[in-house]
Amino acid sequence: MSNTDQTGAEPLRGRVTLAAIVRILKRKYHWPIETTSFPSNAADGRATWATVYSLPPDVIAAAMDARGRDWLRSSRDSS
Repeated sequence: MSNTDQTGAEPLRGRVTLAAIVRILKRKYHWPIETTSFPSNAADGRATWATVYSLPPDVIAAAMDARGRDWLRSSRDSS
């Protein structure tokens, strides 16, 4: 993703949210990310929403088979 893709909305200018990244991955790159939102409470007691993001198991398996395992190994070995 480009820096332009990651620019937040006006109140969040300069900050990138996970929701913004997921939106880009879904709209621009057509990732089949599933979202589930549910009511929750913030630490200060306000009502809010929480969202869980996931990929279908077959998508994860295909990514792992397409050199995803190699990438994970190389990332782990380089840290």
